[in-house]
Amino acid sequence: MLLTLDLGNTSLFIGVCDDGKVIDTYRTSTNIHKSSDEYVIIFKDLLGDYINKIDGVICSSVVPCLNYTIKEAIKRLFKIDVLFVGPGLKTGLPIRIDTPNELGSDLVCDCVGALNKYGNSTIVVDLGTATKILVIDKNGAFVGGTISSGLKISIEALAGKTQNLTETSLEMPKNIIGKNTRDCINSGTVIGTKLMIEAICKQMEEEIGYPLKRVVTGGYANVINNFNDFIYDFNLIHHGLYVIYLKNQGGKEHE
Repeated sequence: MLLTLDLGNTSLFIGVCDDGKVIDTYRTSTNIHKSSDEYVIIFKDLLGDYINKIDGVICSSVVPCLNYTIKEAIKRLFKIDVLFVGPGLKTGLPIRIDTPNELGSDLVCDCVGALNKYGNSTIVVDLGTATKILVIDKNGAFVGGTISSGLKISIEALAGKTQNLTETSLEMPKNIIGKNTRDCINSGTVIGTKLMIEAICKQMEEEIGYPLKRVVTGGYANVINNFNDFIYDFNLIHHGLYVIYLKNQGGKEHE
């Protein structure tokens, strides 16, 4: 079995993969102050019986200061080295942007997963700490996208910069015209993000010149639950991590 780790700014998203499938996932808060010993305890508590079945680990990290901590925790638990997604690793994804090294490893994994599952000509919408919209063209290359504030960040910023508005829970309101402060904030933030994404995707198709499949993923993908003509794939990054791991292990499957 393969352990796939998506180490993000907000959460550590853990996947257990076997035979090309994501069979279980867990999510815990990212904490840069925890030690490797504390992460060992977290992994043990979450993974349970899977602990003795893991024979490979791959990690996509956008929190470099935690990489060594995670590496030591994995080595202690499984007696193996974790493979970090980064320069020099085979991904099978052509990157056609100005500075390819600027593309985050999490976005590489999203695109690899989407390319493997859904093919060329695909938009990936990743609703995480930031809202990312990524374009894979008809040749299977990543050609760019957009980055904007994530849902949670938007609400936190609004509450932090105003006297009379407080932070509220994220949920899709029934109506766009809010009747109270909470609904107004959710309408502006959640529905506003939904409409922004739909408009951007439409304009991306116009700019690239042909239709694009649309896939939604990320930690906040469940908040906007009423996209039309979008595929929801909550475990897309784990599939991408699995594919990348196999590419760098000679294609050998893990029992």
